[in-house]
Amino acid sequence: MPKKQNQYLVLSQHFYPTLIGSAAYITDFARWLGERHLSTTVVTDRPFYPDYEIAPGYEAGKRDHEEVFGADVIRLPTYVPKGGGAGRRLINESVFLSGVLLRLLTGKIKRSDSVVSLCPSILTVLGGIRGNDQGGPPCGDRTRHSVRTRGGAWHAWLGKTP
Repeated sequence: MPKKQNQYLVLSQHFYPTLIGSAAYITDFARWLGERHLSTTVVTDRPFYPDYEIAPGYEAGKRDHEEVFGADVIRLPTYVPKGGGAGRRLINESVFLSGVLLRLLTGKIKRSDSVVSLCPSILTVLGGIRGNDQGGPPCGDRTRHSVRTRGGAWHAWLGKTP
């Protein structure tokens, strides 16, 4: 019996055509999967960084579903955190997480046996946990997320302990 091919689910708020920051890394990863003809779905925001406005051609959902480098890309409606600040960023990240969870619940995004969630945000990792059809966290049995704060570092462990 032939082995089932993995289905990759990639969650990242930033992806191509954004060329800087975490978008460059996750785009390269998705391209690598695509070059190997591996079934990949990328769920991302509409591009808005670094200008903090939706990039031309992506307004009003014009390109919310497309193929990029062999990956099926789903772009979610995006709250753009114009003006910066922690509150606006939290809203932006919460809107993304809500969009991922809603689409997982309705089946518009398929759960996967291989989930990669790239974050500057822990909320994206939480979405990755829900997207994993094996019931565990993305990328192994344990995912660690660290956040620097004024008082030092805060660490959250997600997933199974050994």
